[in-house]
Amino acid sequence: MKKQEVKDRITEIGIVPVVRASSAKQAMLAAEAVRAGGIPIVEITMTVPGAVEVISHLAKSMGSDVLIGAGTVLDAGTAERCIMNIIAAYSAISSAAKWSEANCRTIKS
Repeated sequence: MKKQEVKDRITEIGIVPVVRASSAKQAMLAAEAVRAGGIPIVEITMTVPGAVEVISHLAKSMGSDVLIGAGTVLDAGTAERCIMNIIAAYSAISSAAKWSEANCRTIKS
């Protein structure tokens, strides 16, 4: 999926549920509940313990049916480690935003 296709899909869905949880297990359960509720997109914030691993697991288990995003991405190194379809960087730190713009793409499992 190309960047414009991701943007179009987000627009079509009309909502991006954000998961902030105190554990990786809670985050995975919340993401699965979002999907079970019929919303094919979820963002995992980097404040979730083990967030990169959660994103990786969800991307593999949910496949291309669900867009998996990363939020609260504060630096390019973290962005680079994330396996995702979108990057939702709420930070004003320019290195993460620049990396996102240059590299945001779907990574197929």
